[in-house]
Amino acid sequence: HGCLAEPNIAVFAELAVSSFTTAIVHIFQKWSASMAWAAYNAALAQYPLLTKMCTTGVLMGTGDLIAQTLEVSSGHRHEYSVRRTLNNAAIGLVVSGPMLHYWYKMLDGRVVMSSRVGTVLTKTVLDQTIFAPAIVSAFLTAHSLVNGRTPQQALDRLSSDLWPAMKANWSLWPAANLISFWFVPNHHRVLYANGVSLVWNTYLAYFAARSKSA
Repeated sequence: HGCLAEPNIAVFAELAVSSFTTAIVHIFQKWSASMAWAAYNAALAQYPLLTKMCTTGVLMGTGDLIAQTLEVSSGHRHEYSVRRTLNNAAIGLVVSGPMLHYWYKMLDGRVVMSSRVGTVLTKTVLDQTIFAPAIVSAFLTAHSLVNGRTPQQALDRLSSDLWPAMKANWSLWPAANLISFWFVPNHHRVLYANGVSLVWNTYLAYFAARSKSA
């Protein structure tokens, strides 16, 4: 009987250690996520502009890393460019982040219609007819300049690339904004937009790099 008990105890001990480890990891992950969420909200409340700038910069850099991964895996690139990722992150920090902050602040403060449907539709239309062309133009121009093109070359590139980029924009952002303006609370709207932006910024980085090599 002693010979049979030893393996049972060993198995029990292994299961106990495994369960305990899993529980500790789960608790740590929940604690880390909770702490990170609390820290983000605290920073957003105290430093709204700076927090949005940093968040946009990080996500635009992340989007470029994803885009480069796609390019490398498809054979369009042979290696990663750290400079390109830093350039996209800088554009997010200095250009896109502030533009998003002040635009959404203006929309939430000034666009209030007699009905919720009217408010949501008006915000979406204004966003896609005024802000979208402005921020896409700013991104493409800044991308050209930080990559060594002259102002005239940046304008020439903008005139050829803006329309294809806007068509791609309209395939994603109108629906995303309708969801945002209708369902997402104001204080979480930037976070939601940043999540959608990760997909969009990946496309922008990929599109800009492909256009540059053309």
